[in-house]
Order: sequence, then C-alpha cells, then structure tokens
Amino acid sequence: MGTVPWRLTEKTAIAFSGQGLVPVLVDGETTVADTWAIAIDLEELYPDRPSLFGGLSGVAPTRFVNAWADTVLNPALSG
Repeated sequence: MGTVPWRLTEKTAIAFSGQGLVPVLVDGETTVADTWAIAIDLEELYPDRPSLFGGLSGVAPTRFVNAWADTVLNPALSG
C-alpha cells in the first residue's frame, strides 16, 4: 500500500482504523494507531531490524519520556 497522503479534514481516509486520530499504521492485516503502540508493534514484529529503543533496556526510559510528553509537555504547549 505504501504511504497515503491525506488532509486533516479528510476523516474518511482513516475511518477504517476505528478512530479519527493519526498516526495510523497498516502492516498487512494489522492496523495500529497511536505513536507509542506503533513503535512497540514495530519493535516486536521486526526484531531483525534496528531497534527503535536501542534494545530492551531502552524501552522503559523511552516510555517515561513518552508519558511525560503526553501528560506535561503537550498540555502545556496546547494550553
């Protein structure tokens, strides 16, 4: 399928994912939404590829930074 460009107002383009938010990754028969879920999915499905986290020891600190950005940084930037 490759990359599918779309505009933010074109909600029908991602309606198949069951939610109206991006990013959405379609990998074969699997559809994954949410940046963190996509990263974990790619890490688990493709262990032969370079790690997004630098290996298992990098998952916890990356999850911490992700949670901090979601709960502290993003609200401060949008408020």
